[in-house]
Amino acid sequence: MSLILIDAGGTISSAPDAAGHLSGGAQGLADTGLARRQIYAGLSEEMTLADMARVRDAVLDAITDPAITGIIVAHGTDALEETAFLIDLSAPATKPVIVTGAMLPMAAPGSDAPGNLALAIRAASDPSLAAHGVLVAFAGHLIPAASVYKHSSHALDGFGWRFGEAGAAYPRHAPLPAAIPDPACPIIALAGGDDGAMIHAALDHGARGLVLMALGRGNASAGALAAVRRAIAAGVPVAIASRCPVGGTGADYATGAALAEAGATFAGDLGPTQARILLSTLVALGHTPAAIAAQITARGAILA
Repeated sequence: MSLILIDAGGTISSAPDAAGHLSGGAQGLADTGLARRQIYAGLSEEMTLADMARVRDAVLDAITDPAITGIIVAHGTDALEETAFLIDLSAPATKPVIVTGAMLPMAAPGSDAPGNLALAIRAASDPSLAAHGVLVAFAGHLIPAASVYKHSSHALDGFGWRFGEAGAAYPRHAPLPAAIPDPACPIIALAGGDDGAMIHAALDHGARGLVLMALGRGNASAGALAAVRRAIAAGVPVAIASRCPVGGTGADYATGAALAEAGATFAGDLGPTQARILLSTLVALGHTPAAIAAQITARGAILA
């Protein structure tokens, strides 16, 4: 059995700089004993969507290598959920792909990095986990990429899942072509009394897709609804996720139903980061708004 470690930087391989701030490029994973490929050496908050796509492409290359039986990706925690889901959208479920990271550097006292990496190695060594798609190994849990989110900026068990059970197998879809996601698809957080100004600003700035972190089950104010109608009229697809960390969306309330009637698409069980990665990938692939809506609806119906 041959595993490969794809090193994408982040806290797990970082070290303090001269000022005491954590910075990337410390090569903290150089002595794991695994075959290792360095793809990115910085911190994940500095990653572009093109950087994330390079990590995904390295995973896809490893999947096609007959000598490799399992893939581990070490990644910074801030953007881990985006890269994990980007990989999940294009990876065939033929080999285990496990993404991990840490809240403390590998060399720090009490670090969670050794335990997380050990869990990732065990999981990547289990061929039965390939059917689950990309999994995130963190704090003793294996969390599906479609469900994972970072819920704490400091706790060692800083990742959770939006629905279902950690490690559960959810419906799989045909892999999407490996495009670089379109960066002109921002997430916009809505609030009570929202006047829609940020949606209008995004449209004025050339947004080609929008993900709204709506209230509750996917609700919004009259001002936000008016801005959504403008977006849809301009051919800009709009996906509705929830600002709640757990649970999905649906047009259960009159305000949510108005968003649906305006042409927005509810992301179902997908969180805002996953919805953005999916939407921006579909936009980059040149899908029509109708095709984008169909894909988001299908891939968001995880617990249906």
